[in-house]
Amino acid sequence: MTEQSSNRIKILVSTAFCGLMLFGCQNSSSQTGMYQQALESRQQITHSNAGEAVQLYERLYARNSGDIGITVKYAEALRKAGMPQQALTVLSPLAESQMKAKPAVLVEYAASNIAVGRFMHAQHALDKFYGLDKKNAADKDDLQPQALNLNGLVLSASGHHAEAEEKYREALASWLGNPSIVMNNLALSLAQQGKFDEALDFLEQAQRQSTPEQQGMHDQNLALVEKLQKKSAKKK
Repeated sequence: MTEQSSNRIKILVSTAFCGLMLFGCQNSSSQTGMYQQALESRQQITHSNAGEAVQLYERLYARNSGDIGITVKYAEALRKAGMPQQALTVLSPLAESQMKAKPAVLVEYAASNIAVGRFMHAQHALDKFYGLDKKNAADKDDLQPQALNLNGLVLSASGHHAEAEEKYREALASWLGNPSIVMNNLALSLAQQGKFDEALDFLEQAQRQSTPEQQGMHDQNLALVEKLQKKSAKKK
């Protein structure tokens, strides 16, 4: 995250989020079965398996670039493999289309924009997500926690830490799966407000539930908040 003033604390945040609910393929029934099986085989893309996932989805995307589910998973794999700009290139035609701007597209588009520091673009995508009509209600509800977490990151980037805290708490209340990423982000927003005890409590919870690839991030943030707490105590 880029510092906007000399007094702003550099923090480590993650735009990772779990389990995008994807849309069915739009080809023949046999192709649908094949693509759906491939999607499910990589339902959880992590930073450690993202390179392999990119190779898989690159092939599937080349064969069927019009499929929304495959496009979203390809973009997610690219982002988690450290190629968010390529993810944006893949997603832009769908995200900017009124007909194809589905919930999963907009959430992944927001995540990829955050990854390259384009916070206004991310907020625009999230605003479109919140404004989707009733036809997208089920998919929108499933992705609401992820959207709220991303919204928190956008608010944190502009220094609105109290507002970010609210978004993270909303996300955490309905989060499915491992909540350690949201706990991490919530803890950092609390620390920015001087709520160090609560921040440490959430970081310790996140650390206990974190995956091996997340452990380093949580350790760094825990050490950072403890240091800030001690520094704050000396000033009193």
